[in-house]
Amino acid sequence: MSMSVSIITQVCSAYPAKRLARAARVHTTTAARWRHGETTPSASALLEMMRADDDVFLGVLRAIGRADHAARAQATIHLIHALAALEGRA
Repeated sequence: MSMSVSIITQVCSAYPAKRLARAARVHTTTAARWRHGETTPSASALLEMMRADDDVFLGVLRAIGRADHAARAQATIHLIHALAALEGRA
């Protein structure tokens, strides 16, 4: 198994299949196969999951050894959510 496949499996196994399926817009069975390492998501499905789910995005950064970027991204995500909440109250 290549390093990239094991990293993708590691990230996918950290989240419920239903959550991955919703983020990638695929059937839950497909996401369950990703979680168990039977198959891996396509590049477009992985990017869609990262776009749709902040935790998956951060998990990918951590899994590839970029915890420093994950910490910055998480702070940015928190700021975006806080600003959106403030705008909603205005």
